[in-house]
Amino acid sequence: MSMSTKKEPVPETETSPQTIFEKSNPCLYYTPKSAVCQARAYDFDEGAVTMEHYGGRYHVFLLGEEQDRYSETQMSNPRIAAMLFESCVSVYLGEKIGAYLKKKGYNRLMGCKIDLPCADCKAYGLDTADSWCRFKDGE
Repeated sequence: MSMSTKKEPVPETETSPQTIFEKSNPCLYYTPKSAVCQARAYDFDEGAVTMEHYGGRYHVFLLGEEQDRYSETQMSNPRIAAMLFESCVSVYLGEKIGAYLKKKGYNRLMGCKIDLPCADCKAYGLDTADSWCRFKDGE
């Protein structure tokens, strides 16, 4: 005895899963070379850091260079991929903020107004709240 199921088309509505997915994922794109639909899962600062999922694993890129700190099996885990993505965003922002601070004449690492290593700043007594010292208020 064989059972058959008649498949009727489901009308696409604003709340159908397909419509919600397409509207919430505007970064879907098709790559003709591999003939695989790929989804850019996350994109930070216009592509400076991206995370994509294809080939059964996540791929994280920092300034266009794939970060391969973990094995293929580990990169199949979305938690590990998210940690790597966050780490890359942190590195990227750290460099941008450091360059901005240096350009403004502040300490590149700490953001304070004294452009000296912390030990030297303390030795000269320059580590005041007015110098934006990170450690003065919360010693």
